[in-house]
Amino acid sequence: MPAVRNVLSELRYPTTLWARLLAGVLSIVFFGFLLLTAVVGFCLYHVLMPQNTSENINPARLIGHITPTAFATADGLRRVGWFLPGAKGAPVIVLCHGYGSNRGSALALATSLQEHRYNVFLFNFSGHGDSPGRYTTLGFGEVEELVGAMRMLLTRDDVDPERAAIWGLSMGGYVALEAAGKIPQVKFVIADSIYASPFDLMAYQIDQIGPGTLPLVKPYAMLLFKLLNFRYRARPPLTHDPSRLRAVTKLFIEGNDSPEFFRMTRAIYDVAPEPKQEWVLPRTNYPTLMDEEKREYERRLTVFFLQNLPVIRRAR
Repeated sequence: MPAVRNVLSELRYPTTLWARLLAGVLSIVFFGFLLLTAVVGFCLYHVLMPQNTSENINPARLIGHITPTAFATADGLRRVGWFLPGAKGAPVIVLCHGYGSNRGSALALATSLQEHRYNVFLFNFSGHGDSPGRYTTLGFGEVEELVGAMRMLLTRDDVDPERAAIWGLSMGGYVALEAAGKIPQVKFVIADSIYASPFDLMAYQIDQIGPGTLPLVKPYAMLLFKLLNFRYRARPPLTHDPSRLRAVTKLFIEGNDSPEFFRMTRAIYDVAPEPKQEWVLPRTNYPTLMDEEKREYERRLTVFFLQNLPVIRRAR
């Protein structure tokens, strides 16, 4: 051990040229690692705690008899969503907002569906809006949030307990497809501009942040994100195990305005089992659509539901 102590002493108080060079290299590596960690921490903070997702909507001032409705999830936190009542005994349609947004972004779509007598429910995922969850997992933990909401809704005596549907945009679409395999009453899922795994969204969002393009930042960030979500390590991407969605009618919506999400959504559609449909639209990011585009989107979606999920159950 004296040799080791001598080496450590030489590195701490270098007296030779090689020791000074080695000490300098080690110092550069150490401080470089600290700088890299700080940059990666900055990127993870901005991705997992998205900014500007707060909502300034008072449901009591809106038409449509919006009722704040609480439900519990596996994390033990109490969530509160908005229930828009339709015809008694009609199916319930849950609208799942996208990453970096909130439930208010889908409120116009919700009222459009309510006008056709559907029951509609919206809530905020963790890290978005007023959710008590402090950060998002980009879809991993959000699946259990949606499952909790669906289980609460299907116990209500004013909704059809055997027929439900979910619409989701980006993260909401991924969550909708994952949750549908756990809730047999979900008969239809509309997935707009989605991805196969939360790792895909993490990679995409890191690329959108300036420091994310620096060397080693992205792989380091992906490693830390994987460690943060280690308990979900066994969950396969949607493209690897699509058979669990065989009993669900799926509508995939792709937009020409987002080539990356177009590619990811098409990849899932290609391997998804029947029954399935596909729409290709000029633009699909619902919250950012112009008024006329929104009305057309709402019209097409309403027609889809009226044809496939009638308000009054057809006699057998």
